[in-house]
Amino acid sequence: MEIYETLDLIKWGEKELLKSGVECALHDANTLMCYSQDADSFRNCIEKRVSRYPLQYILKETDFMNARLKMEDGVFIPRPETEILVEKALEVISNIASNTINTLEIGTGSGNIAISLTKNITNCKIIASDISDLAIKTARENAAVNLVSDRVKFVKSDLFRDIPRTYYSYFDIIISNPPYIRRGKIADLEPEISYEDIRALDGGWDGLDFYRQILDEGRKYLKAGGVFLFEIGHDQGEAIFKITKQYQELNGFKLFKDYNGCDRVVIAWIS
Repeated sequence: MEIYETLDLIKWGEKELLKSGVECALHDANTLMCYSQDADSFRNCIEKRVSRYPLQYILKETDFMNARLKMEDGVFIPRPETEILVEKALEVISNIASNTINTLEIGTGSGNIAISLTKNITNCKIIASDISDLAIKTARENAAVNLVSDRVKFVKSDLFRDIPRTYYSYFDIIISNPPYIRRGKIADLEPEISYEDIRALDGGWDGLDFYRQILDEGRKYLKAGGVFLFEIGHDQGEAIFKITKQYQELNGFKLFKDYNGCDRVVIAWIS
């Protein structure tokens, strides 16, 4: 395409996206122009984005920390704030004196957390689970592309259902970015959410269902001194602290804010 035609198309695309309520209209138009092979391809991509179809699904990929990830329709899209969870996990891991850091991830989605941890910590070995067949397939492909397949094992499991009891008192870390949206609030979120798997979003009536279940069952899988790390909703820190207080063996709790001052990461450890 000629440069003038390209600029005109980008302006048109930005205008169409703005009309549909896309906040980063110029960014998305520029990104889709780089992705498109010709003018017709670009127009088709803009039409998809106008319907609020997620940019990551159109591009079939996304970036997370130092990893390029393939994305499939319906697989939970990694958010930038989850990088804070990974950063805190890396800090925790750096203070564990062990030849191998055995880690369990609940709800791996595209594999972004597990892949980022293993790319940054060479002695980190992870079992990563998800209830979705498509998520597991996508995560395995992403691990292969990022050259960490030898240190991440992906398992289809509804929470701990298919994590054998032989792993009781085995893991140094259990990490999760579980569904935490209050069920009644899902319909109020941006339209892009409707294209994702609702199982990765719906945290029950108060958004805390999965924290209760992971803490209750997961404490059996953590060794003494083991650590839970969670991403949480913007106002859920106090509520999750109250949940941890139900278990005598959980004798430590830290809450970390994101860059906007909202609750974002919880660390709880077991005696």
